[in-house]
Amino acid sequence: GAPPVRASRFARDSDSDEESDVQRVVRSTKDRRFDALMDTAQKMRQHMKINDWIELQNDFDALNKHLDRVRKTGGLVSGTQEVPPVYLAIVLMLDEFLAQTLENKASLKLSKTNTKALNTMKQRIRKTTKLYEEELKSYTSGGGTSDVDALITAHEAATKAEMESSDSDSESDSDAASSSSSGSSSSSSSSSSSSSSGSSSSVSARRAKGATNSGGDEADEWGSGSSDSGSSSSSDSSSESDGDGGAKAAGGTTSRWLKKESSTKKKVQKTRTDKKTVSAKRGDVEAAENEDGGDAQGAASGERAFEDRRPEDVTLAEVDQRMLDIISARGRKGTNRQQQLQQIYFLYVCAKNVRQKMEVLMALISALFDVTPVTQPCMPASLWRDALGYISELLALAARHYPKIQFSDKSEIVATSGQVTDKMRQEAARAVEAEKERLQQLAKEGVSERARSVHEEEKVLGGDLASLVERLDDELYRVYQNTDAYSQEYVERLTDEFPLVMLLAQAQEHFESQIEDLERAARMAARRVSHLYYKTTDQEEKLREMFALKASSRKLAAEKAAVSAAERAALDDSEETQLSVVVPHIAVEKFGMKVRERSLQELAVLVYRYGEERAKNLTMLCQIYHHALEDRFFEARDLLLMSHLQETASSLDLSMQIMFNRAMAQVGLCAFRLGMAWEAHSALQEICSSSYSSGGANARMKELLAQGIAIYRGIEKTPEQEKAERMRQVPYHMHISLEFLETAHLVSAMLLEIPNIALNQLRGVGMKRRMISKTFQYFLRNSLKQRHPGPPENVRDHVMAASRALMKGDWKQCYGFVAQMRAWRIVGANIATPTLERLLALIKKEALRTFVLTYSTYYASLSMTHLSETFELPASKVHSIISKMITNEELQASWDQPTGCIIVRRTEPTRLQSLALQLTQKCSQLADHNERLLEARAGAGAGPGGKDGESD
Repeated sequence: GAPPVRASRFARDSDSDEESDVQRVVRSTKDRRFDALMDTAQKMRQHMKINDWIELQNDFDALNKHLDRVRKTGGLVSGTQEVPPVYLAIVLMLDEFLAQTLENKASLKLSKTNTKALNTMKQRIRKTTKLYEEELKSYTSGGGTSDVDALITAHEAATKAEMESSDSDSESDSDAASSSSSGSSSSSSSSSSSSSSGSSSSVSARRAKGATNSGGDEADEWGSGSSDSGSSSSSDSSSESDGDGGAKAAGGTTSRWLKKESSTKKKVQKTRTDKKTVSAKRGDVEAAENEDGGDAQGAASGERAFEDRRPEDVTLAEVDQRMLDIISARGRKGTNRQQQLQQIYFLYVCAKNVRQKMEVLMALISALFDVTPVTQPCMPASLWRDALGYISELLALAARHYPKIQFSDKSEIVATSGQVTDKMRQEAARAVEAEKERLQQLAKEGVSERARSVHEEEKVLGGDLASLVERLDDELYRVYQNTDAYSQEYVERLTDEFPLVMLLAQAQEHFESQIEDLERAARMAARRVSHLYYKTTDQEEKLREMFALKASSRKLAAEKAAVSAAERAALDDSEETQLSVVVPHIAVEKFGMKVRERSLQELAVLVYRYGEERAKNLTMLCQIYHHALEDRFFEARDLLLMSHLQETASSLDLSMQIMFNRAMAQVGLCAFRLGMAWEAHSALQEICSSSYSSGGANARMKELLAQGIAIYRGIEKTPEQEKAERMRQVPYHMHISLEFLETAHLVSAMLLEIPNIALNQLRGVGMKRRMISKTFQYFLRNSLKQRHPGPPENVRDHVMAASRALMKGDWKQCYGFVAQMRAWRIVGANIATPTLERLLALIKKEALRTFVLTYSTYYASLSMTHLSETFELPASKVHSIISKMITNEELQASWDQPTGCIIVRRTEPTRLQSLALQLTQKCSQLADHNERLLEARAGAGAGPGGKDGESD
């Protein structure tokens, strides 16, 4: 016969044993989060074995996150947020391991990053032990140890036992189902209807087994649903058994691939029950994990009720309790910052004593800094001025109540003041209850002044006043960077600088005279120097007068607004209007100490003695800039040489390099204003020459002085680079005129280079030529190539036209071109007039030298009287200039005293001397050519003797 047909391997029924192996155990949210805590502890044990403090730091962060979740879940279940013993054991273990590592630190040879992580963990472990000090004491007194391995082993054993118990329960359920299935099949062997009922009972057993494996609660719900269904389920099961029997008879074991629709009602009912259970669990999880939404929504009605009360009715303890709630909610996701700011405003009005008022002011100032929208690059004017007023009031309160209330920036105090614990909440709640009882007792006794007998407290507040003032200064600087310099808003914000400088002076007086904290006083002095160095004394006085007028007009406007607001409040009795009038936006407390006037020199001396190294360098550069701005060139030069900053400028950070470039530019301008062409060219050569060689216009000069974003052809900057460069920009009112800077550089180069060119032509071909400014000679060569030059348009054209006139000795035309430049109208008449007078004398002198050097070969003698009349110089000045040229061997001539003439000695070289000079020049050219070839072959490129490195 034919061989039996094998059934397809895809149609085979799976083994019942394989189905029973796959089991799903559902654990509660609390157990899963506790498991995550234990897994993190096990990872920490592994990282401790290899002394990996970097990973330990990450594990510690994860451990704290798991701790918060476990405590919140426990609070939802039991109503208390207890710290698990595992966490306390881990803290003790880390503390012991830290002490052991610090003892053997020298022998461990940790890397730099690992050592940094070790120091960070040292501070964090100290902070954690201080935070959970009472819990650790109770844990150790109850016999708790730092043996985390024992806890991990016990946890694994408990988990394994739980799994085995769930497996035994599922096996007992399956045995009961299989026994009922075998009984029903044996009783129905005589008829076909009984066989169908047997198959139905086996299906129901499999369902019961699956329900048992899916969890205890769900199994109970599934069982109750199936028992309630009764007769309806029996008819469904009989039809299903008929279908299964037919399928097995026809095609073997293909029943597992058929769609079963017998238990539709049961599945629907089970799905509904499961959805209810899952939704309930999901609600618990979301309530535990949502750190801000649930708390904020739950306390919203209470906050509104609290704010609706009158400030006089709020007690001292209630203000402290509300402050704890606000501090704990700060920085959380979803927190309404505007609403939080209004709550702190209300607490500011309700403050009962100085300590409480200062604490609320600290939180209020921090909230003002945080409320700035992310889309805006700087603080709005209203928020900044509010922060200025509140910082001024906080400083005044700190100065008045210094011995009793102090500030400290120690990590322990700051951490305690910035982190809210359960103990602090419980103490605040007990204080509120005690305060209520005291007020009730006073009310019974008939005391009217119930809340006014608040005693002053002595306390050390966490925070740093100097950091708040510096943050305010940084925000104003950022405002100047991101505001259009040609708008009215920029001009109005300039008036905010003077009250900030006054605040800096008050803070310096408080730190220096009262607290005697000279380091913070030096920080304030360095900030004051940064606001004073770019203004002359006359400009400072005019700005003070202008600010006094602005302040008086603003005060009158504020008084009128207050009167109108009070009238509106009298007409409208709504509580919102009254609250808006009560909330202050300016400082109420005035600074009581007398602020002494300090010069920039005195401020700089304080920074040099007690400031940080970077602050010293920055203050020295600011002082050099100020000396140069006041035309004290020699003081600026001596201070620059004594500081040796020019030697280490390339190793400084970018902001310090920008400040160094600004100081050097101002020193060069100072020398140019004083008529010192050589010193001006030396100071400006590096800044201005690189601008011409790397892109034209003033692109490089803008970049070096941070006065604009430089754009180069063929070079694209990333958005990150553009953002970083934009943050380095100097505000517009502190800019140096780039046009005047270019004028000073090119005019100084002209006064030095034109006589030098004439001297080189006089000395002949064989003599070694001296080059002063490559940039100027490049521009001059291009200008001389033009046969018919047009009228000058920019600075370069004016200087080239003046140079062509100076080469002929025409000093009047040269001065005319120089005086026509637009830069003189930019700097103002007070600077332009004396500078042009000094330049006129220099132009006459250099024109005389150029004329004598150029035309001495054409004259046998020159009359001193004629030279004096031509160049409009006194005879003594002409005699001095010509004598100096003769002494320096620039001119081969002698004086004839009886006639007052200059006798020029022409020494024409002989034929042999001319050939010798030509041979010397060709030999030197050949030697240079050979050196370049050797360098190119060796791969050295252009070095000091090459084309790019020539300086002569």
